[in-house]
Amino acid sequence: MFYLTSYEKKFLIFVLAVILFGSFFRFVNIERLYNKSYYFKDKVDINTATFQELKNIPYVGERLAYKIIDYRNNFGKFNSIEDLKKIKGIKDKKINIIKEYIKF
Repeated sequence: MFYLTSYEKKFLIFVLAVILFGSFFRFVNIERLYNKSYYFKDKVDINTATFQELKNIPYVGERLAYKIIDYRNNFGKFNSIEDLKKIKGIKDKKINIIKEYIKF
């Protein structure tokens, strides 16, 4: 047999814990847990959606939902993704994310 020092035992326990922890997350599929689109089934019509429906779109909070409704009330229907760029404060990066969840 071989004997391990206290430090070596702690290190071995740490390595085993890391391996088990990594295996667990691989098994659980952590990507699916954090991917909101996995749980978001249907696209929302941005021209008819209520405040609550807009707010529930991933990456659209209360402030952006309010801005979308305000723009829609003042200027009419959205015809394309380009119309979203006219809303003050919304950036291309956000538009590229939420375009997967909306329809016109």
